[in-house]
Amino acid sequence: MLRVSTQMMYTQSVGYLNNKLSTLTELNEQASSQKRVNRPSDDAVGAATILNLRTTLSSYDQYLENIATAQGWLATSDTTLTQVSTLLTRAKALAEQGATGTLGAENRKQIAYEMREIYEQLIALANTEYQNKSIYSGQVTGENAFSQCLWMTSNEPT
Repeated sequence: MLRVSTQMMYTQSVGYLNNKLSTLTELNEQASSQKRVNRPSDDAVGAATILNLRTTLSSYDQYLENIATAQGWLATSDTTLTQVSTLLTRAKALAEQGATGTLGAENRKQIAYEMREIYEQLIALANTEYQNKSIYSGQVTGENAFSQCLWMTSNEPT
């Protein structure tokens, strides 16, 4: 036979109330934070899963950032190459025009000036940058890809 004392009933009741108070506090914390796991001791497996998911999400964010950067590089490159195509078409037309024997010296001089301008524009386009990195310089993106080094001579007095 087991003797049930008043002290034993009191101790059991207080322990039961403390246990329920602890559970209530934990549920209140979960409700206010709207998270089932607030610290690793709440659920070790859940905490590990959360950390793994956070790592995965951060890698997805990096993928999105890389995609946006690649799209920017491609859009800038496409715009630049379109401008280069236009300039080369104009240079071809000027070359064909200058190759005929119908133009005088003054007209050929004007063509030469325009060709020099086209050349300078092509060099500038070849050194196009996106996010402070040269697009066409290969692996050395911190420097210009090309420099103007065509030395032209003329009979003009300087």
